[in-house]
Amino acid sequence: MEQLTVCIDVGGTFVDLALFDKAGALAATHKVLNRPGRAEDAVLQGIDEILTTGGGRYEDLAEAIYSTTLAINAIIERRGARTALLCTDGFRDALEVRQELPYDLYNPFAAFPEPLVRRALRIGVRERMLADGTPQQAPDRAQVTEIAARLQAAQAESVAICLLNSYANPAHEQAVAEWLAAMLPGIPLTLSSDVLPEIGEYGRTSTTVTNGYLLNVVGAHLRRLRKGLRSRGFAGRLLAVTSAGGVIDEPS
Repeated sequence: MEQLTVCIDVGGTFVDLALFDKAGALAATHKVLNRPGRAEDAVLQGIDEILTTGGGRYEDLAEAIYSTTLAINAIIERRGARTALLCTDGFRDALEVRQELPYDLYNPFAAFPEPLVRRALRIGVRERMLADGTPQQAPDRAQVTEIAARLQAAQAESVAICLLNSYANPAHEQAVAEWLAAMLPGIPLTLSSDVLPEIGEYGRTSTTVTNGYLLNVVGAHLRRLRKGLRSRGFAGRLLAVTSAGGVIDEPS
């Protein structure tokens, strides 16, 4: 069995592919048109064709290394999920307060982009975790039940949970997520303590919200892509290039 690697870059218009042999030498390149809303179909078509050109099979692929602009395009075009934000009571405007850094250094009147979560879907949870990770006020399940009803009424498609100082102790976020998962089955939950357990309210909140906003767009696409690859006989590793420049294994 050959140990081939296929590299895939999915853009808004084209999908570009490159096939490498086990020695790392370039075996073939290929380009196909992307398909709006079904990028995985274009990716699979491109892999089918480049393997034919390069004389390989899906069973010969050891790795598929995948990168895309689908995520940033969804943010720019505002095509993500209807996302709600659960934050510590009093911090619902962290997304708009930001860090007070100049967006355009020489234009004091520059307008900031609208937050990915509108204010009506930013909901405060009555709880408090101290900076050293000591619980001061536990979240109240009755309030979370009321919040779940609000989210259902608002037809929220994704929920980001970012509670104060959860990087020091994620217990409150985990409790709220456990209750919501039972009340809102099928709605994905993103916890800041999973995504970015670091100090800094704006950075942690905005990153958590962005993850939740993209789950239904990018996550669904990657699930369909994995399914299509496996159905064709691919048994290797699917690696996704992250914005940090590295790769993650079997993204979900």
